[in-house]
Amino acid sequence: MRDVRRCDLLSAHRRPAMNYSSVMVHVEDNEVGMARVRLAADIAARFGGRVLGVMGSPTEAPATDGDTSGAMLGEAATLYQDIGATRVNRAEAAFWEVANATTGRFEWRGRTGCPREVVIQTLRAADILMLGQRRVETASIEALDPADLLMATGRPLLIAPSHPERGPIGEAAVVAWTDSPEAQRAVLGALPMLKSASGVHVIEIAAEGALSGAKVRTADVADYLGTHGVVASAHVVRSDGSARGEQIIRFAQTARAGLIVAGGSGHAQMRDGASGGVTHDLLIGAPVCLIVSH
Repeated sequence: MRDVRRCDLLSAHRRPAMNYSSVMVHVEDNEVGMARVRLAADIAARFGGRVLGVMGSPTEAPATDGDTSGAMLGEAATLYQDIGATRVNRAEAAFWEVANATTGRFEWRGRTGCPREVVIQTLRAADILMLGQRRVETASIEALDPADLLMATGRPLLIAPSHPERGPIGEAAVVAWTDSPEAQRAVLGALPMLKSASGVHVIEIAAEGALSGAKVRTADVADYLGTHGVVASAHVVRSDGSARGEQIIRFAQTARAGLIVAGGSGHAQMRDGASGGVTHDLLIGAPVCLIVSH
């Protein structure tokens, strides 16, 4: 039995609130990319923060054979630099078009360079990075791989599907719990969003012999969230033999959730073990926004 004693000087509801003071959004010059900027603006406005627009466009010319002359190489390099700069300028113009149609604080941080490296280097200025789901068949040259960024950054990622079933603000949320450091960091990184949710379901998918332990773990997490003023309930979901990621998605849809929070695994872990499979399924298949952290 727990021994709970009131020793703190500040009650939970008077503790300093966690907020997103800087929301970074990956910008792509298309309809889905602009919808992502608008959603980032809504999130930043909710927490009194700013929106940082970022994108990198590569400028390196493709490799050529040894017969290509120096003059031709120089012309190709100039051409690709111009193309990269043009793409950045177009994305910036689209970003400001959205920004000027709403209120709030906006900054542009895009530039030419390796898309991955530009984002990683710029993310030091933000609390969270918002980007789209990876769609290989429609990916632009500036597209990012969320699974790769999980391993390369120290910030939580907010992955937005092209057409989310529901918005992530003010709706129900699902915390897909696993007893791991990644899940702990994901919950911490998602706290501002969880505090704004209409209700939070902490769930763990467990096999028959692990149900009692899962009940304790989910209750602990729900209790922790309660100390931050989050209305949370604990649920143990018996594994039905299907992929855990699929069960999490089904639970979220039944709960009419607008947000899923989960610990994330990188590429190597995705190839091995259940936790990696969950991450993969959520990254490519979540029908609502997903906050992940590694």
